[in-house]
Amino acid sequence: MTVTTRHPEPNFSSTELPPRSDIEHYAQEVREHGYTVIPDQLTASHCEALNAIADVALDEYSSAVDAGIQPKNTLQNDFMRSARCFYCWDPVSQQLLEHPTVQALSDAVLGSVRLWDMVVLEALPNPDGGDLGPFDWHRDFPVRSASTPPLYMWVFFCLTDTTPENGATWIVPGSHRDPSVEPPKSGTDVSKLPGATQLCANTGDLVAINPQMLHAVGRNNTEQRRRLLNVG
Repeated sequence: MTVTTRHPEPNFSSTELPPRSDIEHYAQEVREHGYTVIPDQLTASHCEALNAIADVALDEYSSAVDAGIQPKNTLQNDFMRSARCFYCWDPVSQQLLEHPTVQALSDAVLGSVRLWDMVVLEALPNPDGGDLGPFDWHRDFPVRSASTPPLYMWVFFCLTDTTPENGATWIVPGSHRDPSVEPPKSGTDVSKLPGATQLCANTGDLVAINPQMLHAVGRNNTEQRRRLLNVG
């Protein structure tokens, strides 16, 4: 797969970094609740460039799947599309690795870190409640000791608004420290999950979660696609 399009290269390192005291506040939210939202971490021009690259990457992956090729470690179904190793697609996406808030928050929560992956995720319209498959309720790995940092952290940049209507991710705050909290058997049935909420944010916001926390993709009841860029 070859990408020839090049976009103006926004300087992510110039994005305003929250004060150190705020970074510690956000890191403590991840430790205690399993998630945090940091507003306004991408400008409109950042999002425009990254969405243009995502259009190409997601279409290439979908074309490969349609041709009978299954890209390694890539999950797709009728309601979710994804493209891994997103930093390979364009210098703009590669420069995102220099984002100062990602670095500062990761250092505060995890200590010494390295990039694991960068994935663009797109939730397609799903008004009739189709099967979410592996994106339904789950933990990415079992709950560890409450005093032990997670093996990794997901840092999502919102490339579109995430709302209850378009399927913002469901989470159960605190469940990253409580293995007794079990997921429902199917769907976004939250009646047995007191405290479950949807993680809403605006375009350009940064959302970080501990992947030990119970979470699930919400159902997109709109006609528009919802898109996140995940830095692992």
